[in-house]
Amino acid sequence: MIRTIIVEDEFYIRRGLIHSLPWEAFGMEIIGEADNGESALELLAQLDADLVITDLTMPVMSGIELMRRLSTTRPDLPVAVLTCHRDFDYIQEALRLGAIDYMVKTKLESMELEESLSRISDRIHQMNRNQPTRSAGWIWMNRSGTSCEALERLKSQYALVPHPSHSFLAYMPEAHMDHMLKDTLLSSDLILLIVEGLGPSDWANYSAHLVDFIQGPFFYRYEPSLAEAVTVTLQEVLEQSNKQSSKRLTRFKDIWQSFSWLFSDSLWEEWLQLVREEQPAPKQLKTMLHSTYEEWSHASILKQEQYLPLLSGEFYSWSEYRAVLDRTRLHLQQQLGKQPYSQDIVLSALRSLPVITELLPEGLSQNLVAQKVNMSRGYFSQVFKDTLGLSFNDYVKEYSLSIAKRYLQQNEYPIYWIAEQAGFKDERYFSRLFRQQTGVLPSEYRSQHKEK
Repeated sequence: MIRTIIVEDEFYIRRGLIHSLPWEAFGMEIIGEADNGESALELLAQLDADLVITDLTMPVMSGIELMRRLSTTRPDLPVAVLTCHRDFDYIQEALRLGAIDYMVKTKLESMELEESLSRISDRIHQMNRNQPTRSAGWIWMNRSGTSCEALERLKSQYALVPHPSHSFLAYMPEAHMDHMLKDTLLSSDLILLIVEGLGPSDWANYSAHLVDFIQGPFFYRYEPSLAEAVTVTLQEVLEQSNKQSSKRLTRFKDIWQSFSWLFSDSLWEEWLQLVREEQPAPKQLKTMLHSTYEEWSHASILKQEQYLPLLSGEFYSWSEYRAVLDRTRLHLQQQLGKQPYSQDIVLSALRSLPVITELLPEGLSQNLVAQKVNMSRGYFSQVFKDTLGLSFNDYVKEYSLSIAKRYLQQNEYPIYWIAEQAGFKDERYFSRLFRQQTGVLPSEYRSQHKEK
């Protein structure tokens, strides 16, 4: 069936056309209607139409202007025009813009309209035979998260559907790829994902799969240095969405949490290879690395490391993230290599930090943490201070307060619960210490954050 949209500002004429003509007899199906050109563009962003039949003189946006817009955004979409006898000049302009035929709307009861439908139907079938088309959904992502000139230009030319994470979905003709890339992608901060086989009407059915793909495999496929679109088929998107997690991801976590990759090139390469092959969800990857950053950022020696904060940054591709990880690892090697201890002893001090995180809500002691990393309490105390630049107790105090601040900023947990999660069994002692360190009580800190 030829999926058809009727654009006519006069309600009764529009309804008369829809209900009085034998559309099905000519292989046509009315899938939508609009009362001006602007509404028609919004409708075309949601529906996968094969034909537009439009009046020429309408308020808001005329049929002529609609055709001009479609000649840029949908040159593959056939347009026929509705007109009166007195609109000869408009008909000429419409034909110059590529209208395939016209219908005289003052003759709703005549055979001329059916003859027009027959000609239009034959013409579309002929066009389909001679030049098959391929639909594609274009998803634009704005790296900066703020408006830019290229995005504003896209919004003015296309009916874009907002999408999470500063993204927009648009249906655009395959033939416009080169032009669009030159005018927007190569000269802006926009990222383009093209999903072949995805029509506008498919968005509602596959939006969850597309979001999964953007938040997962796309992270590993996008290469910013090439400044090119990432092109996939809808089938690939669906297959990736159904992909099961591999047991090798356990190895991926174990290597990272051992921290041995800091000094072992072979382990580092194995970890990078596991990430590339298994493609863990970027959110999972970033959560794990951000947890490490949170633990390490309170160590005086590591706090000075300029690349460390980048672990918790926002990246759109694995290649960008990999480059930051390589630089961070190199600088950490240089910093930690200055210590008067063996690499194994330094790694034991680092491995004590996740142990502190794990035991903090339950209540921890330096003796217990030392046992977990296979050291005596006295030796562990000295190694910890020399390696990380502050005493065990000072680290725990600073790290505990950072956890408390994070929970207070979320503004939904009671103070006593936050105190427990931060390792304090006495809520009053927690509040007193918090005030000593920050100048305000926990409740005041929460209020200040809420006001911001």
